[in-house]
Amino acid sequence: YNALAIARATGDALIAKYPASRETYEKEYMRFEAKVLGIVKSYRALVEKNATAIVELPSQQYAIEWLGIKVVSSIKPEEEIPAKSVDELLEITKTVDFIAYSTQSPEALKNAALELSRRTGKPLADITTIWIDKPYTEILIENSKAVIGALNQKLDQKTTIIQQTTKAENISTIYVFLALVVGISLGMAVGILIRK
Repeated sequence: YNALAIARATGDALIAKYPASRETYEKEYMRFEAKVLGIVKSYRALVEKNATAIVELPSQQYAIEWLGIKVVSSIKPEEEIPAKSVDELLEITKTVDFIAYSTQSPEALKNAALELSRRTGKPLADITTIWIDKPYTEILIENSKAVIGALNQKLDQKTTIIQQTTKAENISTIYVFLALVVGISLGMAVGILIRK
């Protein structure tokens, strides 16, 4: 996990600069590591296996991969490379579980994610990658909730489709039965008319 690697490197640098505070830095790192790993374990248990996503930017990839989610594409793969068009991403978006975006992203990227969602019906997860004045673990929890919410929306959509299919099958059965009754009635009426 990048956050733990950064925290470890920061702790090591502080220990090198202030060796007298070694115990404090190590204790704080252990506390931070336990909290992050606890969050990871809790939320990873809620994510279905083989979940996939499209992200706006590579920075969002780091924010969701720790949950075991595979990122299959990015709207803007790299800083120097132009963003992909919505039409270019349409087919692959149909195969993923959700789209990760950020309300803080530039308008063009945000609009591309919103348009992909609108055209494919895929849910959105608002992922924060840049923030101030909030602890990392709070952002980790917020991002995890956004992902779980998007995955739950996907499940709700599947349930709705199954329910609609079942209703359609029930309605089809009713129409077939009514058509049979009407057909028999009409046949009998025509038969009686012909006899007379």
